[in-house]
Amino acid sequence: MGDRLGCDAWLVHFRSDDAIDYATSWNHPLESDLPRYTATIERWLDYFGAEEIRAVGYGAVILRRRTGDNWIGAQSFAGLSVGPANDQVVGLFAGRDFLARIGGRAGLLDQHLVIDECHRLDQSLRCVKGTFEV
Repeated sequence: MGDRLGCDAWLVHFRSDDAIDYATSWNHPLESDLPRYTATIERWLDYFGAEEIRAVGYGAVILRRRTGDNWIGAQSFAGLSVGPANDQVVGLFAGRDFLARIGGRAGLLDQHLVIDECHRLDQSLRCVKGTFEV
């Protein structure tokens, strides 16, 4: 990307709502006043139509100030349940830093990787005709 950005950027998409769903959800409190509710929804949809807005996306832009060869990445978590993710974000940046230090994905082949001592593996097998299958 270059070194003039001054930060790394991770663009994260969680979900998108079509224009009608977006307008109705934000104006839900007006439903008890049907004429006002209908007029408000029509006004929102007229605006969306004039601006050619078909959907509204929800997400985040996560920035990390850093000099050097900055990067921009994007990922969609659409349809997944999301919650607090500080540890995962910190891990993502650490992973990108590690890959940069070792020369990218090709450098992984030269690494000696070990399993974390806290790692636990549970395996279930099923016996079918005298043979165990995963």
